Amino acid sequence: MAESAAARPGAPRSRADELKAALRRANGQVLAAGAFSLFVTLLVLVLPVFAFQLFERVLPSRSEQTLVMLMILAAGALAGMAILDMLRRLLLLRAGSALRHRLTGPVLDILVQVAGAGPRPETRQALGDVDVLCRSMGGRGQIATLDLVWFPVFLIALPLIDARLLLVAGLVSALMAVTVLMARPLTLRRAREAQRRDLAMRSQLEERLRHAPSVAVMGMAPMIARRWRRAADARQRDDARIAVRLTALAMGTALLRHLGVVAVLGAAAWLYTLGDVTEADVIAAGLVADRAFAVLEGLIWGWGDVMAARGARDRLMALFEASPPARDSMPLPVPAGALAVQQAVVAPPGGRVPVLKGLSFDLPPGGSLGVIGPSGAGKSTLARALVGLWPPAQGKVRLDGNDLRNWNTDQLGRHVGYVSQDIDLMDGTVAENIARMGVVEAADVIQAARRVGLHETLLRLPNGYDTPIGENGHVLPAGLRQRVALARALYGDPRLIVLDEPNAFLDSEGEQALLQTLAALRNEGRTVVMVTQKPALLTALETVLVLRDGQVEMMGPCKDILAKFARGGAPGAGQGGSPKQVQGPAPGGAGSPKGSAAPPPGRPPPKAPPSPPSSGSSGGGSSSGRLGRRPPDGSGGG
Repeated sequence: MAESAAARPGAPRSRADELKAALRRANGQVLAAGAFSLFVTLLVLVLPVFAFQLFERVLPSRSEQTLVMLMILAAGALAGMAILDMLRRLLLLRAGSALRHRLTGPVLDILVQVAGAGPRPETRQALGDVDVLCRSMGGRGQIATLDLVWFPVFLIALPLIDARLLLVAGLVSALMAVTVLMARPLTLRRAREAQRRDLAMRSQLEERLRHAPSVAVMGMAPMIARRWRRAADARQRDDARIAVRLTALAMGTALLRHLGVVAVLGAAAWLYTLGDVTEADVIAAGLVADRAFAVLEGLIWGWGDVMAARGARDRLMALFEASPPARDSMPLPVPAGALAVQQAVVAPPGGRVPVLKGLSFDLPPGGSLGVIGPSGAGKSTLARALVGLWPPAQGKVRLDGNDLRNWNTDQLGRHVGYVSQDIDLMDGTVAENIARMGVVEAADVIQAARRVGLHETLLRLPNGYDTPIGENGHVLPAGLRQRVALARALYGDPRLIVLDEPNAFLDSEGEQALLQTLAALRNEGRTVVMVTQKPALLTALETVLVLRDGQVEMMGPCKDILAKFARGGAPGAGQGGSPKQVQGPAPGGAGSPKGSAAPPPGRPPPKAPPSPPSSGSSGGGSSSGRLGRRPPDGSGGG
C-alpha cells in the first residue's frame, strides 16, 4: 500500500489536526468521568429508596434495629457517592490540565510565527482561550452534561412505582428541555458579540498604554478614557442583556422543576386514593422526580460556561486553521550563506497588494549587500522576506539553494541573525538577551558583545552582563539597546545576517563600531544584507541594491552607485524598464560586485527618479545625507 502523505517525512501537517487530536484525547478522559457519573446517578436514588423503606418497614414495625441499619446503609451509600463525585471532578480537572499541557506549546509556536509576520490583535487572547477551554472541563456545564447522559435512569425509576407517573414526568421534562434549548438562540449571538467587544477593548487598551508617555504629555488621556468608556458601556449592555435572558430562563426552569414535583406528587396522591400505590410510593416518586428535574435545571446554570468554552474553542480552531502547516523537515547542512531571490512577490500578512513585485537577485556566500530606496519602496519587506517572516506569495527565497519554507524553523534560526527596526529586547538580563533567551554560554556572549564593540560598555552597567533589562528592568538608552540587539544577531556564529536600519538610534561612536563590525563580517565570509538610509554605511559593503516601487531599479558596486547619486544622474531604469546593472571599474580597479541582479523580462520605458541628497564622506564617519526619507512610523519604507 502506498504510504500516506501524512506519514511521509517532511509532509505538511495541518495545525488544526493538532487541536483536534488534543481535544479527542481530552474527550476520552471525559468519557471515563462519565462512567463515574453513572454510579453517582444511581447513588442519588439512595434518598428515595431510604424514604420508601422508612414508610414500608420502619414505621409499620416500629423497629429500631431496622431504622439503625437503614441509616447506616444510607450514610455509607451517600459517602460513596461523595467520593465518586470527587473522583469524577478530579478526573475532569486532570483532563483539563493535560489539555493545557498539550495545547500551550503549539499555541505559543503559532503566536511567535504570527507576531513575527505582523501584529494580529485577535490572537492576543489565545492563551486565555486555552485556559477557558481547560477550566471548562471541570466546570458546571461539563458536570451537567455528564449528568444529562444518565437522566433516563431517573425516568426508568418512576415506572417501577407506576407507569402513569412517567407520563407526567415526561411532559414536565419536555417543557424544561424546550426552555433549555431556547438558551442557545437567545444568548449565543450576543455572547459572541460580547466576547468580540471584550477582545477589542483589551487590544485597544494595551495599544494605548504602549504610548502612555505621548498620551500623558499631550493631554490625550481624557479622550482615550471617553472612547474606552463607550466601548466598556457597550460591553456591559451586552453582558446585562445576556444575564437578563439567562436569569429569566433559569427562573423559568426552576419554576417548571417545582411545578413538576408538585404535579408528580399530586398524580401519585391521586393514584394513592385509587389504591394503586402506597404512602411510601408517593414520597419516593416525589424525590425521584425532583432529582430528575434538577439535572435539566443544571444545564441552564452551566450554560454560561458552555458559551465561554465554545467561543474559546472556535477562536482556537480559527487560529490553528489559519496557521501554516507544520513540517517534519529533515535537518539540512550548515549553510554557506548563498542567497537567491527568484521572482519574489511579497505582500504583508493579510494584504492583497504586493509590496515586492517580482524581485530577483543573487548574493554569493560572503557577499554584502546594502539596500536603499525611497520610503515605501519595500526595503523592510525585503528584509522580512529574506529571514522567512513574510514568505513570498509567488517566487522563492533560497538559502544555499533550499527554499526557506523547507527549512526547519529552529534550525534556520541558528544560522540567521536579524535586527529589526523595532528594538525588541525581552525581560531578562543582558546576557540572556544576547544568548537569545537560551542557555547563557559566557564565552559566546562576550564574543558577540566584543564583535559589536559593546563589551566595555556593558561592564559599566550596574550588574554588568547580569543587569536586568526589558519592561521590568534597567532602562537602556535606545542606541545601547540597538547595539545589544546587534550582538544578539551575531550570537552563535550565524551565516546570514540581515540588518534593518541598524543605525537608526546610534550616535557617531555607535556608527563607527557598526562600520568595524561590518568590515569584520566581510572578512569572516558572512553574508550580510543591510537596509539603511546613510551612504556612509554603504561604503562598508560591496554591493548596493536600489529599490523603487518594489522592484530593482539598479544594482552594482557600492562606489559606482554612490558616484551615480553624487553626480545627480538618473540611475538606471525606473519602474518600467529592466534594472540597470552598473558595471564595475576597468581591470585594475576596485573589482566587480559579488551580487548581481537578474533582470525581469520586458518592462515599459524608464522613469527618472528624483535626485537624492548628496552622499556623505566615505570611511568610518557619520553620514551627512540620506537616500530617501524614513517614514514617520519608522517602518523604513517597506
